[in-house]
Amino acid sequence: MIKLLLDTHADGNLSALARILQLDVQVLWAYINERHLPHFHILLRVCYLLSISPLEFLTESPRLLQTRFPSDKYEIKCVFSDKWKRIAESDIKLMQQSLADLLQKEIYPFPSLKKIANDIGCHPSTLLKYCPDLCKEVNKRYRKQWANDNAKVCLMRTLESALVSEKRVPLSFVARQVGCAPETLRKYFPDLCSAVVTRYYERYDRDFIQKKLEDCLDQRENIPSIKEIAVSIGHNDSFLWWHFPELCKQISLKRRLEREEQHKRRLDNICYSITQAALLLHSQGVYPSARQIAQLTGDPFLLVEREAQEMWRSIMKDLGYSTYL
Repeated sequence: MIKLLLDTHADGNLSALARILQLDVQVLWAYINERHLPHFHILLRVCYLLSISPLEFLTESPRLLQTRFPSDKYEIKCVFSDKWKRIAESDIKLMQQSLADLLQKEIYPFPSLKKIANDIGCHPSTLLKYCPDLCKEVNKRYRKQWANDNAKVCLMRTLESALVSEKRVPLSFVARQVGCAPETLRKYFPDLCSAVVTRYYERYDRDFIQKKLEDCLDQRENIPSIKEIAVSIGHNDSFLWWHFPELCKQISLKRRLEREEQHKRRLDNICYSITQAALLLHSQGVYPSARQIAQLTGDPFLLVEREAQEMWRSIMKDLGYSTYL
């Protein structure tokens, strides 16, 4: 029975099914190879995905349930490996043949036109242009599979399961679980989809994040960047900019002013070092070239920056030397 679920919902990918069932891959492997029996909460997750009751799961034969989930695999050949390739007559025939063969198979879930076009290697508008009748049949077949009551029950149960699960998942993840597009879920269950989306975006402790940002803003020195703050709390910087734009602006401004002040102090120190080294060399009767100053200060990159070179030229001019590096 779990092998049936592996074929129908994960296309034979053990890791994908483990993510769907929120299990360790090794545990799922032990279930499939009859090393251990699944716990009851795992049994309930499997029953939700198969849209059957636990009693049916334990009593019905997998051969009977196989009729609910046809075993034909979704396979389609990539026609356009190069997106700049000019469409030839042979390519059009190959697209038409691929769509015709796909429509003859009993596939569950049947893919959307967008997915088929992506796997073929073209835009959906290209398929609509050269295969309009076949595309109509594909769209009709795709919509029809989700219009029946059993499919709607499966969609509803998957959304409800996502709402009560410990891990908050995005709507796209729920759609991948059942093999449909997020738009299909929104079409039949807009309220449940809104609840899933809201729950996913509220998975973070906003008070904790706001307190973290405010603490960083109150720092007097070594203010971290927004990206560094995001990494420290396990998020990305775009999330912080989206939810806390004002705090992020204030932190970025304060950090930029601090870095500008640090840069100014560093340049002042460099200019002071150049001045002292040039005066010392001049008093010793040594030409204060850039190389001599670098050797005296022990910093070979002392005159790399434009401001440092301008200071050196100014000192050389005051001492009556040439201003060429």
